[in-house]
Amino acid sequence: MDERGEKKEKKSGAEAARILNIPYRTLMRWSEGGLINVEGGGYRGKGTLWTEMNIREASVIYALRTARLSLQQIRDIMEYLKSLGENPMSSGDFLVVKGKDDEPKEIIKFVSTGEAISLLKKTRGQLVLPLWKPGNKDK
Repeated sequence: MDERGEKKEKKSGAEAARILNIPYRTLMRWSEGGLINVEGGGYRGKGTLWTEMNIREASVIYALRTARLSLQQIRDIMEYLKSLGENPMSSGDFLVVKGKDDEPKEIIKFVSTGEAISLLKKTRGQLVLPLWKPGNKDK
């Protein structure tokens, strides 16, 4: 149960793979490699249980992989976000800016405080902007 007393349903690895439309083996590789911490450990021969948060994390990782980021770049981004006190993949929104060569030139995470954080090493720390929202007279 969560903090509101609602029962949180957990999914098997196979169910999570179906929901995400990602190969089961890919999810297990991410779990075994420590990118996503799921119940059951994610080691070969052991069943895993996936929460909604785990499924969101996998969805973000898959989107970043589709945007041509390496697993090492994703691990680096996760470590950087953890160092800032951010939940790396299960909260906020991500924006990938690609160049003409279709390679990622910038990855930006929008966090709940309204800030945008630059995530690639070459530009890290250069972009922290408050977001302007219509109707917000202070910005």
